[in-house]
Amino acid sequence: MPRIAGVNIPENKQIEIALTHIYGIGLSLARKILIQAGIEFQKKAKDLAPEEINRLKEIIEKNLENVEIVFVNLIDDVLGAILGPDTLALGWAPV
Repeated sequence: MPRIAGVNIPENKQIEIALTHIYGIGLSLARKILIQAGIEFQKKAKDLAPEEINRLKEIIEKNLENVEIVFVNLIDDVLGAILGPDTLALGWAPV
């Protein structure tokens, strides 16, 4: 079972669907990643060559860096609305 971004992706599913098991990747982003990597959408995850898995890992890691930043900002906004504007996501005790 291929492991990408800390997630074991299902090997019996088409890779475009299997990638959606990774947090932050929907079908649209999965297809963009596959186009960038030069991999067919319908290919099963278990049929990926090691080089293809490595290409996917590199592309996904670049894309997920942006997702984490957005997620932290979202948490910060939500906590700021609930607990007050002086609250930070990484240290969210009320000040």
